[in-house]
Amino acid sequence: MAGFDARFLARGLPALSSREAGLADDEAAWRTVLNNPTRAIVSDFFLSDSEGPPEGLLDPGDAFTAVNETTGDVHRFTVAAVVASDFPFNGVFASRNFVVDFMGRSAVPSRHYVAVGPGADAGAVAERLTGELVANGVDADSFRAVIEDELAQQTGFFRLMEGFLSLGLVIGIAGLGVVMVRAVRERRRQIGMLRAMGFSRRVVRSAFLVEAAFIAAQGIVIGVALGVVTSWTLLTSSDIFGDSDLGFDVPWLALMVILLAPLLTSLLAAAVPAARAAAILPAAALRIAD
Repeated sequence: MAGFDARFLARGLPALSSREAGLADDEAAWRTVLNNPTRAIVSDFFLSDSEGPPEGLLDPGDAFTAVNETTGDVHRFTVAAVVASDFPFNGVFASRNFVVDFMGRSAVPSRHYVAVGPGADAGAVAERLTGELVANGVDADSFRAVIEDELAQQTGFFRLMEGFLSLGLVIGIAGLGVVMVRAVRERRRQIGMLRAMGFSRRVVRSAFLVEAAFIAAQGIVIGVALGVVTSWTLLTSSDIFGDSDLGFDVPWLALMVILLAPLLTSLLAAAVPAARAAAILPAAALRIAD
């Protein structure tokens, strides 16, 4: 539970993703909580009952109960608003005066916000504060460092997903190469008949490459369509992003690279089987069995 006062709001209002009906703007929501001890602003992950995507979250207007485990006192809150993103993990925002009265001696300052002058390096200031006050248990971080650390974890997860995507592409391309090798093996007589009828090696080779390109393109189109539709559905229908109005932007340049690379690699994997097919002699059509 984080208690705040007017000095905290004077530094700038943390953005809210949603608020109670009747509150005109974010400032009205913060002022309401500051002056009304029955109202609170909660984290976007507050009381989440899931380790994956957040579930069971509170919405503006919902009620919850706070319990002082030392005194046994109970207080009922109504959610006035939900913060857009709670990287510092404040949990519940309530009036400082109420927190002091409710928590008693347990309400001690545990977090301080330090403003730096224009042009100052917030990261360097945080490191200096930590170094000089480490004996007092101080651990200082800049907002940028906290956010970058959190985003680095998310980026690492997405990089892991990209690794699985790359592995799937490698397996798919290898599978296509195996299919083309088997196709050449099983169609030796048919290819020999085509060669006997006057089809050139170039035509036979091109036929196998076109077949491989068609199979690869079919998989690429289906995969892209499913990926775009799934992403759009997740962005517009999921509760993960709250009421945030997020735009749907397809990274076409990166997508084109992802599409062209597997297509070209698939053709490369099919090049050897296609060359073997083109090398089959017309006499192969006379063979009854290999």
